[in-house]
Amino acid sequence: MTTLLAFYANNTNTTDGLLHPWDASKWDFLGDWITPHGSEGTVSSPENLLFNNCYLHYITHLVSKIATILNKDADIAKYTADAVRIAAAVNKA
Repeated sequence: MTTLLAFYANNTNTTDGLLHPWDASKWDFLGDWITPHGSEGTVSSPENLLFNNCYLHYITHLVSKIATILNKDADIAKYTADAVRIAAAVNKA
């Protein structure tokens, strides 16, 4: 889980703090399946960016909860802060 979140962090845009598609292909994003209409739209549409980043927030927050159960204090702090940062970026956008 942490390796996957690190991959997403490496592909997060430093300007707006959001995850964007890392390739021109419509299959190269967090979840082409996650949006209400699946992958038939443009991968970088505002709707896709919103849903993908909301899902990224959800899974980041979930990892912080798992870290809490496992008593991994450094991970709790990191992923809680990451979830807060992602939520702020989504709300700003």
